[in-house]
Amino acid sequence: MKNKLGWSRCLTCLLIFFALIGCSSTKNRTEERAKERVIQFIRLMSANQIEEAEKLLSRQLLEDESKELFLNAYDNWQLKDSSIVVQVTHITFEDDKNIGEASIHVRNEKLGFTKIATLAIKFERGDWYIGG
Repeated sequence: MKNKLGWSRCLTCLLIFFALIGCSSTKNRTEERAKERVIQFIRLMSANQIEEAEKLLSRQLLEDESKELFLNAYDNWQLKDSSIVVQVTHITFEDDKNIGEASIHVRNEKLGFTKIATLAIKFERGDWYIGG
């Protein structure tokens, strides 16, 4: 009985260890993935899919009172077009922190409208999220 209890404790600890390793996966912690997430956010906002775009916001921004102001800044009627061009020109990451900043250009060539902006990005929950 004592031997079974020891093995079950060992197995439980091992399962907890693997669960924690899996939760903190850094597979998506690349510059390319950060660019993809920023472009995905802008495309969702241009397609007027606000609820889907909110899923890409960081926890801090979701809980912040300025969330609506942030979303309104990317809810331009000039960008409500499926043919917009989104270009991430530069991404900077802070050393030893899970945050960065992406510089973007969004163009609607039909209207001749260009928006230049910087988005804070944060690595949490195993992926990059908008806001920091």
